[in-house]
Amino acid sequence: GKVYKMKVNFFMIILLTLTLPNIANSAVFGASVNYWTNLSNNTSITTADFNNDNNIDMAVINFDSNMINVFLGTGTGSFGAAVSYSTLGTSSISISSGDYNGDSIVDLAIANTSTNDVSILLGFGDGTFGTATKFGTLSSPTFIMSADFNNDNVLDLAVLSSGSGSVSLLLGVGDGTFPPAINSLAGALSTSLAAADLNGDGNIDLVGTNSTNDISVLLGNGNGTFLAAVNYAVGTLPSSVIIKDFNTDGNLDIAVANKNSDNISILMGVGGGNFATSVNYSTVAPSQIIKGGVGYGGRPTSIVSADFNRDGYSDIAVSNYGTSFGSWDVALLKGIGDGTFSTAESYNNIGMAPQFIDTADFNGDGYMDLVTANRRSSNVSVFLNQSAPSNPSTPPVQTPVTESPSSVAPAASTTGGAGGCLLSLNGYSSGFLLWIGIFISAMLVVRRKSDS
Repeated sequence: GKVYKMKVNFFMIILLTLTLPNIANSAVFGASVNYWTNLSNNTSITTADFNNDNNIDMAVINFDSNMINVFLGTGTGSFGAAVSYSTLGTSSISISSGDYNGDSIVDLAIANTSTNDVSILLGFGDGTFGTATKFGTLSSPTFIMSADFNNDNVLDLAVLSSGSGSVSLLLGVGDGTFPPAINSLAGALSTSLAAADLNGDGNIDLVGTNSTNDISVLLGNGNGTFLAAVNYAVGTLPSSVIIKDFNTDGNLDIAVANKNSDNISILMGVGGGNFATSVNYSTVAPSQIIKGGVGYGGRPTSIVSADFNRDGYSDIAVSNYGTSFGSWDVALLKGIGDGTFSTAESYNNIGMAPQFIDTADFNGDGYMDLVTANRRSSNVSVFLNQSAPSNPSTPPVQTPVTESPSSVAPAASTTGGAGGCLLSLNGYSSGFLLWIGIFISAMLVVRRKSDS
């Protein structure tokens, strides 16, 4: 009898050791809730408080209709019906938000690919916006972001133009208008930008993705100009880039989503605006391979970061556009805290072909949720964070991340069911393994008693 008892205890200890830490640190998103935009081909999304009620709202760009759909948040994680505004441009593809006229009200900026311009819609503070005003850029603008590039405490715009592989800088005046663009930074820039002070000199720097399978780091001079680009190799067809300190060493790092190599590249900052050689992590979850075989899912083209599982470390979420019908998903890679990441987990209860992903706290619980703009379905998908904190006594702290996702991403099936899943251990949920252990232990106890 004693031999059986020792085996039972040893078996249970092993199972608990494997499962309980993972359950505690699991980043669980509930099944997504979709909100209708009336048309497909939704390409970009921005989140902010548009009506000053302390609840996060969202604005979605539709490429085909050239309309902005504004959803006002209720503070509970749900949203009202969309209200639409015209960009007055053509092929509107990317959106950013910020206070461009200094009235402490959030405004909108949109890049219009076919008309080679940006549209500015000034907010009224009640969640509504004025008529668009347009400002010219280089040819085929495909991405837009906001930052103060010349240190005058006024937001500027950086617009990536895929037609010329260059960036147009529109330096804000402070009244919501912009003088003619400063067109510079020629190269092979293609889909995405991110901005932050990479070398600690107080000036905003730029990172851009290139069609040549690398990224460009451009250190700012503080007057709206930049030093010559330094390039770093990443995966194939980089489509989205963000900047954050993933190993908490005080140096900002870079994460890139690579569409055609189904992975992300992590470049650790080493100080002075310099970066180490990239390390890659697959965005295809094991459950996706089990579901559809090798080559199923993937194609990440948008990336964000936050501490989704509340363990104090920055995680990464990407929207995977997918390789075939139904293979799209959101992939979650948990940060270990040293700049490395866990195997991807899949959340595939989502709209069709998510093109862009953003993160914000939609229900006011202090934890970061997700939203995707879906290109092949007429909706956006909202995932509320339902994870249990690994240290409940520690209050949540979320630091803003300079993010600039832009594009298309694939799908992966989630362990534990579509939508919210338990984390996986070799394709099986840890909860499932724990119940198996309890059952086997009970059977061994019964057998021990019958033998005695």
